[in-house]
Amino acid sequence: MSKLTWSEHKVRLKDLKEYQHNPRQISKSDYNKLVKSIKENGYNSRILCDTDDTIISGHMRTMALRDSGFRDNDILHVLKPSRKLTDKEFQRINIQDNVSFGDWDLDSITSSFELDDLMDWGIDHDLFKDLMHDDKEQVVKSKDPIVPESKTCPNCGFDL
Repeated sequence: MSKLTWSEHKVRLKDLKEYQHNPRQISKSDYNKLVKSIKENGYNSRILCDTDDTIISGHMRTMALRDSGFRDNDILHVLKPSRKLTDKEFQRINIQDNVSFGDWDLDSITSSFELDDLMDWGIDHDLFKDLMHDDKEQVVKSKDPIVPESKTCPNCGFDL
């Protein structure tokens, strides 16, 4: 099987096809945040499609685009593979593109951003509480020693 490469293609919004086995869902609150984000920032995170325009990743963005004012005949730039994906490849990319492979650096995020902004931008307040429990593993940065634990946001004074 040839190596996958991806390139940008123009597709009308109405031509995008739902993947019938998409396992992702979104709460109404998070969906509203997504719509707001698209209204404020535009369409800036490309939808992945197979060669037949079936959505691999970006189902929620596709719905949110419509609720953000995009119309069926609007042209979107999407990413498509250089060849038709096998079923296994499609499934793998569908899952992996929606997995978060990293964690937040609490030191950096709490000293550089306002908590209200972070929550408005989609960061869940509970994330900070979960990451700061004593029973969690301590995080080690690549060149730093163990990240010191903190129970209070140094930027806003919010108790985590």
